[in-house]
Amino acid sequence: VREFAAAALEWSGIRETMLRAFMYASLSHQRDLSDAAAGALYGLAAQRRSEIEQKLRFFELEWGAGSPDAVERLLADAGPEVEFAAHHLRRVHDAASEQLSVAEERVLSETSATSRFAWVRLANELISEVRCEVGGEQVGVGAFLSMLEDPDRAVRKQFMEGFVAAQEPGLGTRSFVYNALLQGHATLDRLRGRDHWLDARNRENEISGEAVKALIDAVVGRYDISHRWHKLKARLLGLDQLADFDVMAPIGVVEGRYSYAEAQELVLDSYGSLSPGVREIVARFFDEGWIDAPPRPTKFPGAFCDWSSTVQPHVLLNYRGRMGDVLTMAHELGHGVKAV
Repeated sequence: VREFAAAALEWSGIRETMLRAFMYASLSHQRDLSDAAAGALYGLAAQRRSEIEQKLRFFELEWGAGSPDAVERLLADAGPEVEFAAHHLRRVHDAASEQLSVAEERVLSETSATSRFAWVRLANELISEVRCEVGGEQVGVGAFLSMLEDPDRAVRKQFMEGFVAAQEPGLGTRSFVYNALLQGHATLDRLRGRDHWLDARNRENEISGEAVKALIDAVVGRYDISHRWHKLKARLLGLDQLADFDVMAPIGVVEGRYSYAEAQELVLDSYGSLSPGVREIVARFFDEGWIDAPPRPTKFPGAFCDWSSTVQPHVLLNYRGRMGDVLTMAHELGHGVKAV
């Protein structure tokens, strides 16, 4: 038991150090997808991560080969010393049912940096280069939702038409990337014996396929709610029918822009109404610089919150001052609260 506890602590420590380095490289790349040095570091980190995972593979294979009873007995006997890693160790054991041979797993691991990882990186860099002009300003995909929230229908229409036209030159390449990702996913599903294309994601989310199917069926079964809402919104906007660029349009008189400071206060007050303790956690993101908010031409589009178990979370935004940007800030900080 002592040997197992020592091995589990060493294994988790190596993985945590590896993930911290990869997280740094990933965030550095995503803040500017055109930065060659950051991109090179990101690629190197992915390669080193694959090499380290390869050296740790024996532990996961040995652990996965154990019976469920043996796993639970070892975790119980090891006690508090490995309690922090118990949940992850159970997930590793559960995933062992999909493990291939040692040689096959090695091939998949060593080619990971040049397969799905590479395609996703290429897709992000390609889409970040798309630009269209609106009112004399060159805007990219990071401004997409913000531009579609403009109260001026002419601005929304101009942006949507310009954005669609701007994507056409590289459409064939991006379609090829998308199809390559789909084929890669299908191949892994086949090799690992998965019955459904959602099985991998469901396992990662620790939810049953039956629960996901029930959710999908419930949503599909009530498409009429969405239809009714869009018909109502068209009437509220004084339109016979919504166009695609009208779906995100504000209704009524709204504040045109919110400064970053105003957004911060709105979000903090909202979380404070939930709990003073939660407000204090959210305030740390602003006070300690855990948010990268300014939009930049080649910044990763959209928003996310990233973290590892021993590193404070980081939030990436493309904040342009619309109400939707404020809501996105609040949403991502909700993830951050769980990670602190």
